[in-house]
Amino acid sequence: VPNLFMSSLALGDVLLLVTCAPVDASRFLSEEWLFGRVGCKVLPFIQLTSVGVSVFTLTALSADRYRAIVKPLDIQTSSTTSIILQAALIWIFSLILAIPEAVYSDLHTFFIPSTNESFTTCAPYPHKSQLHPQIHSMASFLIFYIIPLVVISVYYTFIARSLLNSTSDLPGEGNVQARRQVESRKRLAKTVLVFIGLFAVCWLPSHIIYLYRSYHYNQ
Repeated sequence: VPNLFMSSLALGDVLLLVTCAPVDASRFLSEEWLFGRVGCKVLPFIQLTSVGVSVFTLTALSADRYRAIVKPLDIQTSSTTSIILQAALIWIFSLILAIPEAVYSDLHTFFIPSTNESFTTCAPYPHKSQLHPQIHSMASFLIFYIIPLVVISVYYTFIARSLLNSTSDLPGEGNVQARRQVESRKRLAKTVLVFIGLFAVCWLPSHIIYLYRSYHYNQ
């Protein structure tokens, strides 16, 4: 079952890589937006969808590990169809959250008086006031970072407590099969935790920089 979530997570990460790499590379080549108005609508939409798929799939994986370790009888009753449905709902929810990105992203031209030059860039909000970037950056930080990580932390707190209790409850010489099950669950939980840790560490600088820029918009 976790393999279905892992496959969905991998697909989301590939989409993010395919859409982010050309955009980031173009910024080293030109200050101008090189992908036109259609690209300004489509690329941010795909990027935000893939980010949503990644973070919400990691949250779903944490919930799945919680059920497997803390409530193993529940995981046995969950069918492959229900897991596929959960993965599909994650994609649909991520697509819905990304719709405003496609609607409001547009090209904006800026004039630099000191150099008497202008350049065109793509932004997901109007540039008429400082409030728009502040709302956008804070909403992204909360929805795609803070809230999922809080939920994941709660799940892993219960997982850690359950693993500690299950290990201490085993007799000294112990049931070999029971010990193997506990160790197997520990390994899989650690694998998911590594993914979550990498996500948290890698995305935090991006969110902090975006928040800083949005709250120092006029500087």
